[in-house]
This record gives sequence, C-alpha cells and structure tokens, in this order.
Amino acid sequence: MNYLEHALLGSAASLGYHWIYDRPLLKQRAHHNDLLFQAPNKELYERAKNAYFVYPDALPGDVSVQGEIAQWLYDALTHNKAFTQDDYRQLLLDAFRPGGHYRGYVESYGRKLVLEMLAATQKIPLSLKHDDDQLVGFAPYIACKAIGLSRDCAWRLAQLLTTRTIYDKAYRWLDVILASEVTAHKQTVLEESLSQLEGYVAERFKAAINTKETDVFIQDYVNTACHIDHALPLIVHIVYHTNSFEEALALNTAIGGASADRGLLVGLLAGHFHKPPQSFMKYLKTK
Repeated sequence: MNYLEHALLGSAASLGYHWIYDRPLLKQRAHHNDLLFQAPNKELYERAKNAYFVYPDALPGDVSVQGEIAQWLYDALTHNKAFTQDDYRQLLLDAFRPGGHYRGYVESYGRKLVLEMLAATQKIPLSLKHDDDQLVGFAPYIACKAIGLSRDCAWRLAQLLTTRTIYDKAYRWLDVILASEVTAHKQTVLEESLSQLEGYVAERFKAAINTKETDVFIQDYVNTACHIDHALPLIVHIVYHTNSFEEALALNTAIGGASADRGLLVGLLAGHFHKPPQSFMKYLKTK
C-alpha cells in the first residue's frame, strides 16, 4: 500500500481549485469540465467571489505546500530514521527562508519559523506561539506511515508546529482505518473507527455519515477551510459517500476551499479502499 502516493495524488488532483470558496462557480464548472489535475487558472480565481490565488506557477501534478512537506519528510526519514524535531525545523527553514529552495506559497507556520530564525541571527529574543490547527499536522503522519514508523514518531515531529493533541488522537483513528482489510465494508470501518476520537466534535462526525447531501452537510455543520475541526468531518463525509478513488477526489475538488490540503487525507483514505486509476499515475512527481 503506497500511502504517500495516494496522499499526493489527492493533493495534486485538487490544486487547480485550491482555496476557491465559490462553490456555485465550481459546481457550474464541474458540469462542463473535468476538475481533476488542472493547473490553477488566474482568470477563474478572479471570477470567484472569494478565492486566494497562491500557486501561479503550479502545473498538473504539483501539490500544495503541505504535500511538499510530506514528501520532504518522507525523503528525510528514509535516509535518517532518527530524524528529530530540530531536524524537521531545519528542513522547513532550508525550504522557506530567504534564498531557500521552495518557490511557492509559505503558510503561517512556516513564516513563524523564519521570523524566529531571522530574529535569532540579530540576537533579538522572539518566541512565537506554534499552535497550528491546519492539516499540516498530518504531514509527519503520512511520511512516517509510508515508511513504517510509529505514530509516536509522527507526533513528536508534529509538535514543532502545533500543541493540539487532537492530531495524536487522529493518528490513532487513521491507524485503525488503514489497518482494516481493504475488502472490508468501508462504511462500517469508518463508523467503527470514530470511537478512537473519543467524542471529538462528535455531532459533526455523526452528521458527516448520516447526511448524504454534501451541500446540506457543509451548510449546517462545517465550513470548507483548512481548520482541523471542520476538515476532518468533511473528509469523512467525502470518503464515506463516494464509491471510488476518482469519485472521492472529484467531490473533494468540487467542494473547494482547502481542497488540496484535504486531498492528502482524502487520497490516503480513499486509496486504502479503492485502487487509483492507472491513468492518474502519470501525475505523480515523487522522486
């Protein structure tokens, strides 16, 4: 089971519409176009009522910065299984600092690390609060899972950027799903796995399963941004109510919002139960 490939496919599939929050526009476009694995189109972002065009140079197959981090961590951990939190900090600084190798959008957690580094070079005391609640906390899990390292290893790394213990609980939840037989009834596995989250936003997860209409679920229970409290129930809803890897990625993309970051977990989970189409493999850019 190639967890990293499935996750990266999920991110790449949606990057062309990442952070477009105009769902009617996306639904209309989906009627006439295949939304998967498209490059971001500036004109479409400008037409949207609410959108953030932050990947102007992206090509089909590229992933969000959170997907990049998962790939970087996988590469680093493959060569050094004793990789530490300090190593993780340095990995991100090498990418995001002025002159770093990354040429894309840097999210708030990355900017905080760079600000702290720059302040230290000038002997200016600066310690920022690292309590990220976006989905970047799952990048260490995806990388560790892909090479057989424990969720404890993933949580040690994730605490560089977040103090929210829900990530650790969510890793346990993901472990239960990914340990299930691929031939098992997907809906049953997802329903039973939620006990691992110990009541965490229980009403939203219950609605994610019981509300078939995606528009109704989003309107009544969640939003489409990247915050974990809303994104995880939405990911469950997408995987639960679709019947193939392609269908899960298509629904995630058409929903909009933080779709390329959600796509990492949508791809990870949908890929456990459904084999990705062979035609998707050409979009993988793993080394």
